[in-house]
Amino acid sequence: MVTLPQGGRLTLLSEGHLPLSASFNPGPGESLPVTFWLPSLGPEPPRPCPVTGMGLIRGWLYDAASFLPLEGARVYIDGGAQEAVSEQNGQFVLPYAVLPPAPGGAPPMGTLVVEAPGYTVLRVRGVLLTGDTVTDVEDLEPGRGIREKDLTPMPFRGDKEQEVHQSAPVVPASEGSPAEGFTRPAARSELAGMTPPASIRVGTSCSCTSCSSVSVYALEDYVARGLDDEWINSWAAHSLKAGSIPYRAYGAWYTYHPLTSSYDICAGPCCQAFGSTEYTNSQTAANATAGFMLQEGGSLFRAEYSAENNCLQGALSCTNTDLSCGDGDAGSPANGWPCLSDSVCAGQSCYGHGRGM
Repeated sequence: MVTLPQGGRLTLLSEGHLPLSASFNPGPGESLPVTFWLPSLGPEPPRPCPVTGMGLIRGWLYDAASFLPLEGARVYIDGGAQEAVSEQNGQFVLPYAVLPPAPGGAPPMGTLVVEAPGYTVLRVRGVLLTGDTVTDVEDLEPGRGIREKDLTPMPFRGDKEQEVHQSAPVVPASEGSPAEGFTRPAARSELAGMTPPASIRVGTSCSCTSCSSVSVYALEDYVARGLDDEWINSWAAHSLKAGSIPYRAYGAWYTYHPLTSSYDICAGPCCQAFGSTEYTNSQTAANATAGFMLQEGGSLFRAEYSAENNCLQGALSCTNTDLSCGDGDAGSPANGWPCLSDSVCAGQSCYGHGRGM
């Protein structure tokens, strides 16, 4: 437990890791669980090599109460033939069989199950089983019962969650309050050189934008871990690279216009979908565009994107309030997005808010 004054700044240091800092403004008597995810210093440990037709899930398990590594936990994909047992340092390596795409073109997904005597069973839904290497870190809670976690990429979430995500309000770049310690001229001066913020405070355990805990990440780690929650990790490399730029810019914008004094952005569909699980393809794409953001008029641009921007009303959930551009064009003029020719998507039903990429 650390007691902070208003505007207090925490810096965490650990051997073998880069330091990570963040400021907080807790209210009187407020207790806020915060987790710092320090980036590793030096080369990444070698990844195990999967065999043909197989992928790998590697991860580390910890006791949520003591924060110590958890040895002897059983890890498997629900319905799969392989299983692994966590080692003394909490690490496990689980091979899995690559599955074909699901009906409708959705990538193959499975449920990762973690069991240990004396702990709640953890079921992680929506793990992509496309042959990529997956890296995961999980805490197991002492007790009984089952705890569910959903990593399903946003385009394949349920209709209600999609509607929340695609109905994000228009927020002009002029709105919002800069983060602690930044005036608009100072922020604009820094961003003119396209220098991304070093870290981002992510609200977790959220009900829309109201979150009960916070995780602090280096911005590039945030992009590498979160990209697969919005883009599909099995998509082409250039698609993932393209997606990493607005993902980074959108998150960075919130570090200058934080949701609350305790966190910049939420980790759910009301903001930008995010999960700490990491896929090699998404990490590679994020690394390839590291530091790249978008700006408009000298200020960081709150980049947006939605599932399908063609201006044609159809059966899908379309929350674009201005479809005047017409079929074969994308845009939302009433919301500040001009009409752009998009003949490739002609005939496709609008799906989402229709703004941006």
